[in-house]
Amino acid sequence: DKVQLPPRRCAEIVVPVCSALAAAHAAGVVHRDVKPSNVFLHRTPLGEVPKILDFGIAKMSGEAAIGQSLTVDGSLLGTPAYMAPERFRRGPYGTKSDIYSVGAMLYEMLSGRLPFIPSSADPLALVAMQAEEDPPPLRARCPEASPALAGLVKAMLSRNPEDRPSADVLARRLALVVADPFTPLDEEMGGLS
Repeated sequence: DKVQLPPRRCAEIVVPVCSALAAAHAAGVVHRDVKPSNVFLHRTPLGEVPKILDFGIAKMSGEAAIGQSLTVDGSLLGTPAYMAPERFRRGPYGTKSDIYSVGAMLYEMLSGRLPFIPSSADPLALVAMQAEEDPPPLRARCPEASPALAGLVKAMLSRNPEDRPSADVLARRLALVVADPFTPLDEEMGGLS
Protein backbone atom coordinates (compact mmCIF):
# COMPACT_ATOMS: atom_id res chain seq x y z
CA ASP A 1 0.00 0.00 0.00
CA LYS A 2 1.04 3.57 -0.68
CA VAL A 3 0.92 6.46 1.75
CA GLN A 4 -2.52 7.70 2.74
CA LEU A 5 -3.05 11.45 2.88
CA PRO A 6 -5.45 13.16 5.30
CA PRO A 7 -8.64 14.52 3.70
CA ARG A 8 -7.60 18.16 4.24
CA ARG A 9 -4.28 17.60 2.46
CA CYS A 10 -6.09 15.88 -0.41
CA ALA A 11 -8.38 18.88 -0.77
CA GLU A 12 -5.39 21.26 -0.80
CA ILE A 13 -4.13 19.41 -3.86
CA VAL A 14 -7.32 18.34 -5.64
CA VAL A 15 -9.41 21.53 -5.35
CA PRO A 16 -6.93 23.61 -7.44
CA VAL A 17 -6.65 20.72 -9.92
CA CYS A 18 -10.45 20.73 -10.30
CA SER A 19 -10.43 24.51 -10.75
CA ALA A 20 -7.85 24.18 -13.52
CA LEU A 21 -9.87 21.40 -15.15
CA ALA A 22 -13.02 23.55 -14.92
CA ALA A 23 -11.22 26.28 -16.87
CA ALA A 24 -9.99 23.75 -19.46
CA HIS A 25 -13.47 22.22 -19.75
CA ALA A 26 -15.02 25.69 -20.21
CA ALA A 27 -12.58 26.20 -23.11
CA GLY A 28 -13.66 22.88 -24.65
CA VAL A 29 -10.59 20.86 -23.62
CA VAL A 30 -10.74 17.37 -22.06
CA HIS A 31 -7.39 16.43 -20.46
CA ARG A 32 -7.74 12.62 -20.91
CA ASP A 33 -4.79 11.66 -18.66
CA VAL A 34 -5.39 13.00 -15.15
CA LYS A 35 -3.23 10.97 -12.77
CA PRO A 36 -0.84 11.65 -9.87
CA SER A 37 2.25 11.98 -12.06
CA ASN A 38 0.51 14.77 -14.01
CA VAL A 39 -0.09 16.84 -10.87
CA PHE A 40 2.86 19.03 -9.95
CA LEU A 41 3.16 20.69 -6.53
CA HIS A 42 4.97 23.95 -7.27
CA ARG A 43 6.49 25.56 -4.19
CA THR A 44 6.56 29.36 -4.27
CA PRO A 45 7.50 31.96 -1.64
CA LEU A 46 3.76 32.42 -1.09
CA GLY A 47 3.07 28.70 -0.64
CA GLU A 48 2.31 25.62 -2.68
CA VAL A 49 0.50 25.83 -6.01
CA PRO A 50 -0.81 22.52 -7.42
CA LYS A 51 -0.72 22.46 -11.21
CA ILE A 52 -2.01 19.94 -13.71
CA LEU A 53 0.51 19.02 -16.38
CA ASP A 54 0.69 17.21 -19.70
CA PHE A 55 -2.18 18.32 -21.83
CA GLY A 56 -0.31 16.51 -24.63
CA ILE A 57 -3.12 14.02 -25.25
CA ALA A 58 -5.92 16.48 -24.50
CA LYS A 59 -8.92 16.45 -26.78
CA MET A 60 -10.88 19.44 -27.97
CA SER A 61 -14.62 19.15 -27.59
CA GLY A 62 -17.63 21.04 -28.88
CA GLU A 63 -16.89 24.05 -31.06
CA ALA A 64 -13.20 23.93 -30.10
CA ALA A 65 -12.93 20.57 -31.88
CA ILE A 66 -13.84 21.92 -35.33
CA GLY A 67 -10.87 21.33 -37.58
CA GLN A 68 -9.05 19.17 -35.03
CA SER A 69 -8.12 15.51 -35.44
CA LEU A 70 -10.29 13.61 -32.97
CA THR A 71 -8.28 10.37 -32.87
CA VAL A 72 -4.68 9.31 -33.18
CA ASP A 73 -4.74 6.31 -35.52
CA GLY A 74 -7.57 4.81 -33.47
CA SER A 75 -5.27 4.47 -30.46
CA LEU A 76 -6.54 4.52 -26.90
CA LEU A 77 -4.59 7.20 -25.06
CA GLY A 78 -4.31 7.54 -21.29
CA THR A 79 -3.44 5.54 -18.19
CA PRO A 80 -5.92 2.65 -17.72
CA ALA A 81 -6.01 2.67 -13.90
CA TYR A 82 -7.34 6.25 -13.99
CA MET A 83 -9.45 6.08 -17.16
CA ALA A 84 -13.23 6.29 -17.07
CA PRO A 85 -15.15 3.21 -18.25
CA GLU A 86 -16.62 5.06 -21.24
CA ARG A 87 -13.12 5.69 -22.58
CA PHE A 88 -12.68 1.93 -23.15
CA ARG A 89 -15.90 1.67 -25.16
CA ARG A 90 -14.55 3.96 -27.88
CA GLY A 91 -17.82 5.84 -27.80
CA PRO A 92 -18.31 9.50 -27.02
CA TYR A 93 -16.85 10.87 -23.84
CA GLY A 94 -16.23 14.31 -22.45
CA THR A 95 -15.37 16.36 -19.42
CA LYS A 96 -16.94 13.90 -16.97
CA SER A 97 -14.25 11.38 -17.99
CA ASP A 98 -11.69 13.68 -16.38
CA ILE A 99 -13.82 13.70 -13.22
CA TYR A 100 -13.65 9.91 -13.03
CA SER A 101 -9.85 10.16 -13.29
CA VAL A 102 -9.74 12.72 -10.47
CA GLY A 103 -11.98 10.38 -8.45
CA ALA A 104 -9.59 7.46 -8.94
CA MET A 105 -6.68 9.69 -7.96
CA LEU A 106 -8.50 11.03 -4.87
CA TYR A 107 -9.54 7.50 -3.82
CA GLU A 108 -5.88 6.47 -4.05
CA MET A 109 -4.69 9.53 -2.13
CA LEU A 110 -7.16 8.87 0.70
CA SER A 111 -6.88 5.07 0.91
CA GLY A 112 -3.35 4.36 -0.31
CA ARG A 113 -4.74 2.07 -3.04
CA LEU A 114 -6.33 2.41 -6.43
CA PRO A 115 -10.09 1.79 -6.51
CA PHE A 116 -9.66 -1.27 -8.73
CA ILE A 117 -6.84 -3.78 -8.42
CA PRO A 118 -7.33 -6.86 -10.61
CA SER A 119 -6.01 -10.22 -9.48
CA SER A 120 -3.94 -10.51 -12.67
CA ALA A 121 -1.74 -8.13 -14.64
CA ASP A 122 -4.13 -8.44 -17.60
CA PRO A 123 -5.29 -4.90 -18.52
CA LEU A 124 -8.60 -6.34 -19.70
CA ALA A 125 -9.31 -7.54 -16.15
CA LEU A 126 -8.96 -3.93 -14.97
CA VAL A 127 -11.25 -2.72 -17.77
CA ALA A 128 -13.87 -5.32 -16.83
CA MET A 129 -13.76 -4.31 -13.16
CA GLN A 130 -14.16 -0.62 -14.00
CA ALA A 131 -17.05 -1.35 -16.37
CA GLU A 132 -18.96 -3.78 -14.14
CA GLU A 133 -18.11 -3.21 -10.47
CA ASP A 134 -18.32 -0.50 -7.87
CA PRO A 135 -15.07 0.19 -6.06
CA PRO A 136 -14.76 -1.04 -2.48
CA PRO A 137 -16.34 1.54 -0.16
CA LEU A 138 -13.82 4.28 0.58
CA ARG A 139 -14.58 4.25 4.32
CA ALA A 140 -13.60 0.56 4.51
CA ARG A 141 -10.10 1.57 3.41
CA CYS A 142 -10.09 5.09 4.89
CA PRO A 143 -12.23 5.23 8.06
CA GLU A 144 -11.35 8.90 8.67
CA ALA A 145 -13.19 9.91 5.47
CA SER A 146 -16.53 11.44 6.37
CA PRO A 147 -19.70 9.96 4.86
CA ALA A 148 -20.03 13.14 2.76
CA LEU A 149 -16.48 12.79 1.40
CA ALA A 150 -16.99 9.08 0.70
CA GLY A 151 -20.25 9.92 -1.11
CA LEU A 152 -18.53 12.55 -3.23
CA VAL A 153 -15.75 10.13 -4.23
CA LYS A 154 -18.37 7.48 -5.03
CA ALA A 155 -20.19 9.95 -7.29
CA MET A 156 -16.90 10.80 -9.05
CA LEU A 157 -16.34 7.09 -9.74
CA SER A 158 -19.85 6.43 -11.03
CA ARG A 159 -19.92 4.28 -14.15
CA ASN A 160 -22.54 6.68 -15.53
CA PRO A 161 -20.85 9.96 -16.55
CA GLU A 162 -24.07 11.91 -15.99
CA ASP A 163 -23.95 10.99 -12.28
CA ARG A 164 -20.54 12.62 -11.84
CA PRO A 165 -20.22 16.26 -10.74
CA SER A 166 -18.70 18.88 -13.01
CA ALA A 167 -15.18 20.08 -12.18
CA ASP A 168 -16.34 23.44 -10.81
CA VAL A 169 -19.02 21.84 -8.60
CA LEU A 170 -16.52 19.21 -7.49
CA ALA A 171 -14.00 21.86 -6.39
CA ARG A 172 -16.63 23.63 -4.28
CA ARG A 173 -18.08 20.40 -2.81
CA LEU A 174 -14.68 18.95 -1.93
CA ALA A 175 -13.65 22.15 -0.15
CA LEU A 176 -16.95 22.15 1.78
CA VAL A 177 -17.00 18.49 2.84
CA VAL A 178 -13.41 18.64 4.03
CA ALA A 179 -13.98 21.90 5.92
CA ASP A 180 -17.22 20.57 7.45
CA PRO A 181 -17.49 16.75 7.33
CA PHE A 182 -21.15 16.97 8.37
CA THR A 183 -22.20 18.94 5.28
CA PRO A 184 -25.00 17.03 3.55
CA LEU A 185 -23.93 16.04 0.05
CA ASP A 186 -26.86 17.59 -1.81
CA GLU A 187 -27.68 20.59 0.34
CA GLU A 188 -26.51 23.90 -1.08
CA MET A 189 -25.95 23.02 -4.72
CA GLY A 190 -29.05 21.03 -5.44
CA GLY A 191 -27.10 17.88 -6.22
CA LEU A 192 -23.78 17.22 -7.83
CA SER A 193 -24.19 18.03 -11.50
